[in-house]
Amino acid sequence: ASTNVAFTSVDGVLFSLRPDGESASLYAYPANKVGSTYTTPTSVSFAGGSPIPVTTIEGYAFQGAKNLTTLNISQGVTTLGYGIAASSTLLSTINLPDSYTEMTEVPFAGASGLTSLAIGAFLTSIPAGAFYQTANLNSITVDALNPNYSSRDGVLFDKDKLILHTYPSGNTGSYDVPAGVTHIEANAFYGSQVTSVSIPEG
Repeated sequence: ASTNVAFTSVDGVLFSLRPDGESASLYAYPANKVGSTYTTPTSVSFAGGSPIPVTTIEGYAFQGAKNLTTLNISQGVTTLGYGIAASSTLLSTINLPDSYTEMTEVPFAGASGLTSLAIGAFLTSIPAGAFYQTANLNSITVDALNPNYSSRDGVLFDKDKLILHTYPSGNTGSYDVPAGVTHIEANAFYGSQVTSVSIPEG
């Protein structure tokens, strides 16, 4: 058994011990790892010790993963770092756990393979510009029980559909902002391939 108390490898994936000593991060997924689907483990052990929970996916952890198409992030993960799937051109689906409630970084920056994203009932804080450099993202859906966000035609709004939060940048053509929208977030159309936007009067 390994005697390294700071790092451990599970199925070829590297994990690190967090500073609190009571939780772990997924540190690096090998770019050439075989397999199209990966589910993060809920816990790992260091140096033969007791299993401790995986709570964090480090920034760029899945960068350049050449074979991965689906990433399932397991329950217990609360933090996603910046650009976790940058340059992973085939990674089209990332499934988020209910334990992920606050988007504090820009975890999908550079995730050029991402085509759709489902936001569950418990992710209640998403910063403006959160989907920076997601050139092929064409749909964002939201669980009906989410208290802060909603979706219409794949576009992200606040719960009452008064604020347009994010227009998926992979969409093309024209877009008519729905009647009743009173505010459009900064960077809502950043990187968008839309050719024209119609804003209702009033």
